[in-house]
Amino acid sequence: MGAVEALVRKSPYATPRGFAVEPSREAVDAMTKAASANGGTADIDSVQDLGFMYNCNLADPDGHVWVAMWINPAAIPSGK
Repeated sequence: MGAVEALVRKSPYATPRGFAVEPSREAVDAMTKAASANGGTADIDSVQDLGFMYNCNLADPDGHVWVAMWINPAAIPSGK
């Protein structure tokens, strides 16, 4: 098993089909913390907080960059 697979299996958000994340800013922070605790690098760029959108970039142990992001559903136009 590679480092990425090991990290994914340890994540509390991992499912057999990918990631199932509760939509919240806290989930973004938890994913970043889990990456750091399992050999990844958290906050490789500054956290971006625009109020309606919150994200941070992290690198897994193999150096792949991931973006953990939350968007407030109430801020999305309804299209009506």
